[in-house]
Amino acid sequence: MHSLSAVVVSVDTGRRRALTAALAGHGVTITREFSEYPGFDALVKATLADSHVVVIDLVPDVEVGLSLVENLSGSDPALTVMVYAGASWRLQQRTAQA
Repeated sequence: MHSLSAVVVSVDTGRRRALTAALAGHGVTITREFSEYPGFDALVKATLADSHVVVIDLVPDVEVGLSLVENLSGSDPALTVMVYAGASWRLQQRTAQA
């Protein structure tokens, strides 16, 4: 059985460390971490290294994060794109639409 691999995008160091630790604790291999929101091309290139999942932290910039989610979701149907954010009901609605 192959383990999952993930790319993590989170500007906040503490949130990024917590997220990567949680994923690694469940056997997920982190193939790349971005400490800034990357350009779309750089993010796609990072996913080509056999990544199954991309997790994008929407803090601090919801608009930039959702733009990446929307673009990635449309670029590779086999890639799972997830968001990491607070518990805002409005934010949950917006991410469901992306």
